[in-house]
Amino acid sequence: NTFMIPERLDDWDNFVAEVMRGASDAVSGWILWDSPDSTGPMQFPPDKLLPFLKSADKWRRIYGKNKPVYLGGLGRETALTYLQELGKAGGLDFMTGVNVRLDVGRLSPEDAGVVAYSRDLRAVLNPPGTKQPRTILFTDLDWAVERDLGGLDAFDQAAYLARAALLVDGPDVRSVLELRNTDYARLGLGLAYQRVVSVPPLTEKPAAYQFKPAYWAIAQVRRWLAEAPVGERFE
Repeated sequence: NTFMIPERLDDWDNFVAEVMRGASDAVSGWILWDSPDSTGPMQFPPDKLLPFLKSADKWRRIYGKNKPVYLGGLGRETALTYLQELGKAGGLDFMTGVNVRLDVGRLSPEDAGVVAYSRDLRAVLNPPGTKQPRTILFTDLDWAVERDLGGLDAFDQAAYLARAALLVDGPDVRSVLELRNTDYARLGLGLAYQRVVSVPPLTEKPAAYQFKPAYWAIAQVRRWLAEAPVGERFE
């Protein structure tokens, strides 16, 4: 069953060794596990995760020392507590960062407190004495374009994403966005979509992407951040 914790550490060790040996040259980094802080079948208690983290870090240093390894799919509500427990066990020493699903629903980035949350997360990941700051990858920090006239429109999505990038993105924090949805409509998540062209009785789905306002907003904001990178944080 792929959705269960391996019973034998040796099985995991052999698996990771072969995967990293064969694929390190073709990837930019590694995501380890998914939702270890959940209550479902992917749950991986911190004390049990520790030897598996050590194993992955061992092979990463052999086959791709410069490739980061992130603990993947942590939840917004449970990540801080889980990482605190993992830190007590010494697990933070065997990863270069975390991936947190920062789904804030329809709240604006300011109302959702993304700045305070990222600050708390950095503090847990980088206790006093940390030599190299650990990186945070936020996923699911997106807002859907809604069909309801009273809901969020495409320009609301663009404004929220741009403000979130300005508030959160920095040397050790980055939000990862989905380029497109799969709905062939301007609605929903993502920065682009594919339009359906209909000339009855024919219907065609061109491969070309249609960019939402959010795409252009994020492209501009990230260009600004690249040209004038954040030197240091202040509150």
